[in-house]
Amino acid sequence: MSLRPICFMVMPFGTKETGASAPHPPRVDFDALWHDAIAPALESMGYRAVRADQDTGAVIVKEMLERLFFSHLVVADISIANANAYYEIGVRHAAREDNCVLIAADWAKPVFDLQQIRRIGYPLPQEKVDADTARAIRAVLTKAIPEVRAGRSPVHSLIGGYPQVPPNSRRAQELADQLEAFEMLRARMLAIRNMPREERDAAAEAFLAENPPACIGLDTTAIEIFRFVRDVLGDWSRTAQFIDGLPETIRKSAYLREQRALAQSYLGSHTDAIAALEALIQTFGDSGERSGLIGGRYKKLYNASVKAGKPDRRMLDRAIEAYQRGMLLDLNDYYCSCNLPALYRERGDDQDEQQAEAAAAVARLACERARQRGSADEWLKPTLLGLAFAEHNHPLSRALTREVEREGADAWKLDSTLSDLHRHVAQMKDTAMQAEFTALIARLEAI
Repeated sequence: MSLRPICFMVMPFGTKETGASAPHPPRVDFDALWHDAIAPALESMGYRAVRADQDTGAVIVKEMLERLFFSHLVVADISIANANAYYEIGVRHAAREDNCVLIAADWAKPVFDLQQIRRIGYPLPQEKVDADTARAIRAVLTKAIPEVRAGRSPVHSLIGGYPQVPPNSRRAQELADQLEAFEMLRARMLAIRNMPREERDAAAEAFLAENPPACIGLDTTAIEIFRFVRDVLGDWSRTAQFIDGLPETIRKSAYLREQRALAQSYLGSHTDAIAALEALIQTFGDSGERSGLIGGRYKKLYNASVKAGKPDRRMLDRAIEAYQRGMLLDLNDYYCSCNLPALYRERGDDQDEQQAEAAAAVARLACERARQRGSADEWLKPTLLGLAFAEHNHPLSRALTREVEREGADAWKLDSTLSDLHRHVAQMKDTAMQAEFTALIARLEAI
């Protein structure tokens, strides 16, 4: 008699907090999710479905390790942060070459390393798993798991010769040499960044000629040089060319795909950039950065329609929707929330003024938190200045203007910030208030 293959399920137990923002569920009943949706889906595919709480041996760690190693399939739910799940995924990836499948609710935001690994998203709109939701989850899993289970473990696919390669192999020395070379590259790039402007461009070109993208072997090196190209040369066409010239395995990373889409937008292809970012979300999941980038592309399309004399309300609505989604993913990330006040006021629907005030307050608190924590974000100061104008906070705006006068225009990115400040002033209803803030802009423009 042939035995059914075993599927070992890695997931939380009981009802747990999700950390998700509305409209996503604040808690999930993972026991109901297992009994009503996941286990029946696995059983229907011919597996004997086993979860860790069914381990009954005295040495639970031994039971867990054996099941991670010997099970024909391991499915891990990473909808919420769970240290045990992360550990068990790592054990399986190291122990077996394939048949480890990651799944998550469609609103989940996995930790960075797992964002780069394919996962199956399933619908989970509320804490309780009702009959319709369970049916939908079963349909997704029974279709997708057979399609992805043969995917190779990143440990086996990315470490050549694993598991036979010894830790003290020649590759270990090569890695040490690469890291030393990387530190030398970083030091050289920093030196070029600090050069006077008239010397910097020539030095940057010489550096890039010595380090062509096709010859870069480490993701960290590629990202560091990419940022150097973007920030020092300030040429999005060159930036896109650099990404396109990287080895395929590197340029397909989530971060570089985000930045390639941004380059597309700056080169005029906003709709292509939106499509690329939406595809990225489908593969790796959403984030404040990705939704914010989509919001920014719709904002550019809306601004272009206004400039052409035919304001496209749909583009404005989509910009707001994307920024709202990004803001709710992480209230401590001010990138999305700081863009919303001006857009709400531009739209002018019922409650939009209240929403503008709320978004500005959320963003300012996030900025103040980041400032107190010593954030090195170069956009923190200009964002805080813009929010002071957005909140119509004249004392704070005046105090920040004095800081700009002391520290200089470059530290506050006035070239990029002034247009937003003018927009906030134009939206003010009170003429006396407009005059006060216009006077501050005049001081900033005189710097």
